[in-house]
Amino acid sequence: MSRTSDKRFTITCVQTTRQPLALARFSRIAKLALHVLGVRKAAINIVFVGESRMAKIATRSGKAGVTNVLAFAYREGREEVLGDVIICVPFAAGEAKKYGRTTQEHLVALLIHGIVHLTGRTHKTAQRAKSMESLERKIALAAGQKSNIS
Repeated sequence: MSRTSDKRFTITCVQTTRQPLALARFSRIAKLALHVLGVRKAAINIVFVGESRMAKIATRSGKAGVTNVLAFAYREGREEVLGDVIICVPFAAGEAKKYGRTTQEHLVALLIHGIVHLTGRTHKTAQRAKSMESLERKIALAAGQKSNIS
């Protein structure tokens, strides 16, 4: 587990998988994403899980099967955020190849995607999806990533 905190943001990263992950890097990127999104205050848990745990979490939230990322906002907004981003590492590792990324790059893309959701943004319409993707690209570039999910 890794926890970083400052006056504005508290980021907790928890890993339940065996694959080595740079948790401090994910915390830094989460803070950067929140800053770029204009969030003034946040407390976020980032949890890296395996497929069986993700399937259980997805089922409890009304979704079927394993997915790459889930975001649960307990206080959703553009100024103050409280929530969880759950990322399925094995699922993401399989997807990474499809996007031509390393697993670490794809995990960052999924983290950014989840954080954007925590601010209340969705991709339910084509216009909203385009806006969300634009924000994700902006954050990814600020974090030194090639690009984000398109």
